Amino acid sequence: MMKPSLTQIENAFQPAREIIDAVRFAGRKQAVSDAYYALLSDGANIAIVGNRGIGKTSLARQILSISKGDDSLLDKLNLPHDRSFDFLSVYLACGSTINSTEALLERLLTSSSCLADWLYDVPKAKRIMTSYSPKFGANIFGISAELGGEKSEENLTEPAISSQNIDSVFTNVANAIAEEGVARDGILIVVDEFDQISNTHGFASFLKALATNAPKVKFCIVGVAKDIQVLMKEHASADRLFAGSIIVLPSMRSTELTEIVEIAEREIGGYIHFDEEAKDKLSALAQGHPYMFILLGSTR
Repeated sequence: MMKPSLTQIENAFQPAREIIDAVRFAGRKQAVSDAYYALLSDGANIAIVGNRGIGKTSLARQILSISKGDDSLLDKLNLPHDRSFDFLSVYLACGSTINSTEALLERLLTSSSCLADWLYDVPKAKRIMTSYSPKFGANIFGISAELGGEKSEENLTEPAISSQNIDSVFTNVANAIAEEGVARDGILIVVDEFDQISNTHGFASFLKALATNAPKVKFCIVGVAKDIQVLMKEHASADRLFAGSIIVLPSMRSTELTEIVEIAEREIGGYIHFDEEAKDKLSALAQGHPYMFILLGSTR
């Protein structure tokens, strides 16, 4: 048995980051199955809610991979699937600067890691941006963008677009990109840390309209909350927007937590081994929270 490097040992559990690789993802078969069928369902958005440290972001990352055609986790969990997905999938983690629905939609449109780069490749989407607000278009396409039919080199500091039509801009731009056929199944937008948005007013009505006006655009919102009403900060009918695709992550069972240890052991070739008593002790201390289990397991 070859001795693992310090780097391999240090990263066997990876407590400081979410699980991206399907090989290292443990448990959550029902949640993954629910997410898969939500991706199959036309017009269905997805919501992932639960306590801190319960694995919401790791699940969201797996959904991103599945949506891009990676079936590794589906195969690993022996979940039936008859085709691979082909979504244009983007991920955004909300921070303190995203404090409203309007700010969220504008960030999704203007971030290169989200939809902004596609505006250069889809002429219709670019025309929509500049026609709704030349100043908004200028902020994205550069200070030499067309402003009212003329070139301008001025710096624009005032708000790029009004809150009254940002939802229309987003819907039409996203729909234009989806209709261009860049991905067979449409667009999936994963918004993590949705609970950090202090004012979600208007998001429910936006999603409702989106299902009609841009049917190939899906949202997956992720956040700390006990249910969708708390996460959305909306009335009880908010759950209808997700058509049964609300994934409430419970505490992990001891068998699922044990799988985390087994994965970590494999990562270092079994050089370090946890006996059954140690695994039981870790499970008891973690109380079903994978983050705590991983943190305890990686403690030197």
